Amino acid sequence: MKKILSILMILVLLGGAAFAQLAVTPKGSATLSWGIDFGSGSSATVKHGFYNEQDLKLVIPFFDTEQSFAGGSADKTADVYADVQFKLTPAAGSKETKPDVDDISAQLNFYGFYITVFNKPSFDSSKAIGWKPINVSGSYIGHYWFSPEFTGWGTKIGYVKKDFMDVSIKLGSDGNWKELTSADGSSAPGTHSQYAMGLDFEMTPVKLISIEATVNAIFDKANYKTATANYGKMLNFGVGLTSEPMEGLKIKAGFDGAAVDGFAWDAGLSAVYKWVDAALYFAGKGSDHANTKDFNMNAHLAFTSKEEGDTNFVPGLAFGAVANAYYLLSEPAPNKTVPLGFKVHASYKRHLTDAMWVKPYAAFYGETNNPDGLAMAYNAGVIFSPIEKVEVKAAWEHGKLNKNKYEGGFNSEKMIATPLNNKGHNGTFVLSLKLIY
Repeated sequence: MKKILSILMILVLLGGAAFAQLAVTPKGSATLSWGIDFGSGSSATVKHGFYNEQDLKLVIPFFDTEQSFAGGSADKTADVYADVQFKLTPAAGSKETKPDVDDISAQLNFYGFYITVFNKPSFDSSKAIGWKPINVSGSYIGHYWFSPEFTGWGTKIGYVKKDFMDVSIKLGSDGNWKELTSADGSSAPGTHSQYAMGLDFEMTPVKLISIEATVNAIFDKANYKTATANYGKMLNFGVGLTSEPMEGLKIKAGFDGAAVDGFAWDAGLSAVYKWVDAALYFAGKGSDHANTKDFNMNAHLAFTSKEEGDTNFVPGLAFGAVANAYYLLSEPAPNKTVPLGFKVHASYKRHLTDAMWVKPYAAFYGETNNPDGLAMAYNAGVIFSPIEKVEVKAAWEHGKLNKNKYEGGFNSEKMIATPLNNKGHNGTFVLSLKLIY
């Protein structure tokens, strides 16, 4: 924690002192809450108290947008900046806050060419990726549905021309010379000194059509033999196509392949038209979600009307429903059924004055294959904003939800941690004040 806070303080000091003429842009929110959790079951332990949270993002430029490397009057020839984003929440078993760094990035640009200094490059394919969990939180992008088990450090070097093309080479290593398994540095980690290389390509050759592709190779002593826990896909590639043939309609198709004990593959197809979002995901033999079959299928269907914009029916009214079904071609295990998750929700934002508004909301969740069968949960509340950038919220939650977890046992996960039914959760009430800056 101290190291991370020290780094952030140094970045802020650099932005404020060495580059005093440049503006550091902070964005975020701070929330103070009081809540009471009535526990689970008939012999529950009731817990209550205060809770403090903070989200913060800093955009720190190191050169003026009109300043060149040579100090001339040319337009922007270099743009060096850092995006720092983190969340402060109470650490488990402690009364101190713990920073959670979601995304830190730094990139050097020069006449369209760029090199990333931070963060880590990705060596997954996942062009046929399915969908995010129903109870998704923040910038979570979903588990990679088809990916190598390779993470580490590295860089991405490329060239980009806005609205036309982005091509780059990725170089990375699984670990580095500093990583050790023991605190005293007496032993090395199980995987180290392994390298990966990849090529990413994105292009929009004509308006309303875009193409993307990637190929990634992991260099390991196992060559391309039986997969191991750390190198599940020694070679992978992915191809994606997006088309917008008419206003409001977007169609996506993707395919991934990998060399692992033969050939593993998956494919995806999705279509979005204003209120309706539908997708099919096909998993071939050897892929992450074939579920012991030579071929399997998952499905997604959603209907959404937002409180404003093209999908709105009534100003201020938002509502929708979503359902995800998995392993449709598998025979369910004993006492199990098709993995399924669903949600229905609604809210209404009413402006009382130009700056004051109130928004009641409610949502209901359900999933199959919870330990006690069908699990249910709901939440409801009201948000009141007396002035701009200030929100007061009263919320009731009956049934505890997991964030960023898939439904019905898919990927060995469950959306509902403790259901309201089957003598489960007794409910939680939270009153909070949020400041946005």
